Amino acid sequence: MASILAATALLARYALHRRSAPHYTIPLAHAFLKNDPCAEYSKQAAGALTALHKEPRTAKTEALQSVMRFAQCCRDSQEWPRLDALASSLWTAPRACQSDWLLGRVLELDEDYTSAQEALNRARFSCRNAPALLSNPELVDLYSDLGRLALDQGQYREAVDFFRKAIKIDPRAYFLYIQLAQACRMRGDYRCALKADARAKTINPKETDAYIQEGYAKFARGDVKGARKDFQQVASLNAPLGQHHIATLYAESGDLTQSIHYYEVALRRFINSQPSDFRTASDITHTFRNLADSYRKIGKKDLAEKAYRKALGTAPEGTVRLSAGPFTTEADVEAAVAAVARLAARTPSPD
Repeated sequence: MASILAATALLARYALHRRSAPHYTIPLAHAFLKNDPCAEYSKQAAGALTALHKEPRTAKTEALQSVMRFAQCCRDSQEWPRLDALASSLWTAPRACQSDWLLGRVLELDEDYTSAQEALNRARFSCRNAPALLSNPELVDLYSDLGRLALDQGQYREAVDFFRKAIKIDPRAYFLYIQLAQACRMRGDYRCALKADARAKTINPKETDAYIQEGYAKFARGDVKGARKDFQQVASLNAPLGQHHIATLYAESGDLTQSIHYYEVALRRFINSQPSDFRTASDITHTFRNLADSYRKIGKKDLAEKAYRKALGTAPEGTVRLSAGPFTTEADVEAAVAAVARLAARTPSPD
């Protein structure tokens, strides 16, 4: 009973003095209750939040990690009110590179993706000219996150800068070179892209994404043969994924008949592999979408509509976050279906 009264008193203190009391007292409340799986984490997080509110620019790596451990514990325990309270505390912290980024990560765990993107956008600007205190290997995710955000928003030069900063922290992280290669390719710097891909393959020769990025960089330079060789290497590591990209290569080259053939082969192999992970399910969605695009371009409207509906039916939750391409959300797929239906009926668009 005493522990419950202590928790209630702490919450009452916040309610009565919310204008002066620090927000970081809220997550502590459950620490007084018995069998609280996040009790120890909440104590550490409270101290870290105090430091972030006082001077976020000098917050130590351990402080940021303790907040993330507490946030992850709340997520795993489905303690959503405490996660909300933690996010509220970070919202009121002074703006700085670390606190803005940390807020974005917590909001992602809280499944508030719109607010998370807003917070990470804040971090993009506050971290751009941040001092070189972020040299700890545990913080490589910060620059990687910001680089991906800049890439998604078409800020390719900024993305390249963030990925290079991440690589300086951890030069053996192959996935950073793959991200850098994509940013360089989107910027049109194919030499940079191929160099980054080569480094990624040196570190991890079996990483399919390195060959995929290299293949598209070669294709953009006009080396179709070299691109096909890279995608065949992908197929040797992951057969359906390689077939998908070979199909895309044909589609981009204008050979829609071959693209349809390889997309169908990829789909059969994807489905026969009995996908259980998020990425494979997303790959299936994208393959159906691309197959539908190819059908649409050759005038096979019925097959296009069927494939678009398959894409809609296989789309895993959150697919939109994996791809900036079209037809990755329910609304996009339904719009595509409606467009095909209008073409089939030969009726004018309501627009």
